[in-house]
Amino acid sequence: MGQSETLGVVGESGSGRTTIGRAVLGLVSSSGGTVRFQGNDITRAGHAKRRVLARNIQAVFQDPHSSLNPALTIGDILGEPLIVQGNGTREARRRVAELFDQVVRLIVHDEPVYALHLTTQARVLDLLVDIQRRTGVPYLFISHRIG
Repeated sequence: MGQSETLGVVGESGSGRTTIGRAVLGLVSSSGGTVRFQGNDITRAGHAKRRVLARNIQAVFQDPHSSLNPALTIGDILGEPLIVQGNGTREARRRVAELFDQVVRLIVHDEPVYALHLTTQARVLDLLVDIQRRTGVPYLFISHRIG
């Protein structure tokens, strides 16, 4: 996938579409084939290389209620892993602000609007298209519905 491209993975329950997303994210090992990102085979990358690549691959999960804490701001949610990795709060805030200004990473969307009302789904998808148009970020969408 290149900059500003979107790849859709559609299939019925049990078809392996979420497993593909997890393999891209490095959460599961693949049993065959390769996943290439920025010229690197991420399915065979060692721990150190995978950690470097993981900085440029993020996920939006199906269930926002269990994935995102509604009591936190997006900045706090994004900064939390940086703080856990040993960055101080000030450094995490600086890095999050920098990320907001420059979104250039692959984002894996695993049923990102599944639990939303149809009109809200359309608004969120329009927003994602607008973000992609402005930033060039590539998307991998995983869904059980082609529409």
